[in-house]
Amino acid sequence: MTQPQQLYVLTGEQLNTFVTELADKVTEQVVRKLRPQYMTRKEVAAKLHVVQSTIINWVDAGLIQEYRIAGKVLYDPVEVESQIRSGKVKTKPKKLAGKTFII
Repeated sequence: MTQPQQLYVLTGEQLNTFVTELADKVTEQVVRKLRPQYMTRKEVAAKLHVVQSTIINWVDAGLIQEYRIAGKVLYDPVEVESQIRSGKVKTKPKKLAGKTFII
C-alpha cells in the first residue's frame, strides 16, 4: 500500500530559501568530495616555490587551467605537474643544505 502524498504550499520567498539552502548543501558536498583532488592557488605556489602572482600569470598565458568551484579557485595538481614536466612552466629550484633540488 502506498502512502498518500502531501502537498505543500510555499510562498515565493519560502521556495527561494529552500532552493538556496539545498544548492548550498549540494555545493558543499561536491567541494568536500573534490577538495582532496584539487589545490588552492596558495598551495600550488607553496609547492612550486613561486609567488601566487606567478600562478595567475600562468593561467593568463594559458599554461595551466584554473577551476572555480563554489567560489573557490582550484587547480588540478596532476595537470600542473604535467605542465612542469613538459617544460612549459618553470619552477624555482629549492636549496637545501647547499644542494639544489628541482621539485
